[in-house]
Amino acid sequence: MNMNLIDCSDYDQVSKAAKLYYGNDVVLLPSTRATKKYMMFDPNASKFTHFGGINYLDYTKYRQLYDLKTADLHRTRYLNRALTIKGDWINDHYSPNYLSILSLI
Repeated sequence: MNMNLIDCSDYDQVSKAAKLYYGNDVVLLPSTRATKKYMMFDPNASKFTHFGGINYLDYTKYRQLYDLKTADLHRTRYLNRALTIKGDWINDHYSPNYLSILSLI
């Protein structure tokens, strides 16, 4: 069963992070895909990139629900997994992995 976005992420925090990196004109919306949290418009490809698994809490929510030590441990474990994903995501600033690393932690 899928969670609601409000149960697994803090939209305001994710939006703030996205604006810091991509600028105030960034288009970040709740995803239209049932299994994803967000979608961000990629102006280079003229399409939306969906990212963030809806069934998982992200750091923005862990910080609200748990103590900072627990939240930071979760973030470290996530980054250890995400940073070893193969592919060219590090050069594609609109790839799902890049967006997740940037926005959800």
